[in-house]
Amino acid sequence: MPSELRQFLAGKGTDSARLVSFYDPKITRSERETFLAAYPEIRTFLAEKAAKRAVRGTKTEQARAQRLAAEQENLQRQAFVAEKFRKDEIDHEAFRKGISEARQAAFMESDAVARFLRAYPEPTAAEIAKIKEPKERAVAQYYRALTDSSTLRIVDWDKFDEALGALRQTWTPEQREHVARNTGLRVADDPLVKELDAHRDKLETAGWYDWPKLIQAALDWAKLAPPQQKLLLAWAAERSRTGVAGRETFIQEYGAPPANVRLWLNWFDRQVDAQRDAMRRADSELDAGHALFYKVAPMSVTGLKRLVATGKDSIDRMIRSGGVPLSTRERDAIAGAGVKTIKELAQADPVDLARRTGLDPKFVAFIIGVATRAAQ
Repeated sequence: MPSELRQFLAGKGTDSARLVSFYDPKITRSERETFLAAYPEIRTFLAEKAAKRAVRGTKTEQARAQRLAAEQENLQRQAFVAEKFRKDEIDHEAFRKGISEARQAAFMESDAVARFLRAYPEPTAAEIAKIKEPKERAVAQYYRALTDSSTLRIVDWDKFDEALGALRQTWTPEQREHVARNTGLRVADDPLVKELDAHRDKLETAGWYDWPKLIQAALDWAKLAPPQQKLLLAWAAERSRTGVAGRETFIQEYGAPPANVRLWLNWFDRQVDAQRDAMRRADSELDAGHALFYKVAPMSVTGLKRLVATGKDSIDRMIRSGGVPLSTRERDAIAGAGVKTIKELAQADPVDLARRTGLDPKFVAFIIGVATRAAQ
């Protein structure tokens, strides 16, 4: 379909005729979006022509122009945020937040969202449960997660990503596609933003947000007593619904002393960290994406290579062996010798660096070898 669309749009006929034909009911929205992602210049063309037609057009044409204009602004903001991240003008968290905010702004501009919010201004769990249509229910859950991740209308995007990841584990492919189409979650044309989306998909596939599975693994490992098992299974159900946003509410309302509940949730967090580390060790591509977008020390040379390729290879991201980051003493000693990046470490003389840092010569030779492989 994309090749046919491109051929048609490049053919004869007035701009208005081509615009109307692009929205032929025989062409699905998913096919149109796939096509526009591949050919962003045509998205610009459509937005310009739709805006002209909307001046004296129907309400449908005006709504279409509004949506296309919002999508254009969304993509422009994404490109701006991505470029600032490439230039190290913003950090990893600000990059993820900026992309989410760009999409959310475009999302809130759409006519479909306006209609939905009139029907469900702030859907409660009880209201969501009554929605029979699965796709509409998934959109309501999206809004609920957004609300639960906000304080005074300021969204904690990391909390929201956690909550959304848990929800997507429970949705069917049709629900996922519907939410993505109707929230701007997957509108992107910047390569770095597309890589971020692909990494988030990879996290979900790996079970990063599969809370029932993560908790069951912790229970199998620890052989906990029934009261603790009951508590953690209840937390699995709640976290699948709200992500980390519902943590404090759960602690206060569970029905046991809050200090004890918090103690066991903290224990579980450590078990989850260990399981997620195992996922990264088992999948070097997942490790590379997480190191790039979440500022953690990579656990593989593949992860180091990705950091070097994007200029994010400060020495504090270096690993020793087995996925162990450099210690603070080792990192400070190397930085104190004037070596600030992994690429610079790869070019260092091992004898000279051992002398200037006071570190064991064999260890220095080893980490220079790791850095060299990463820089190749």
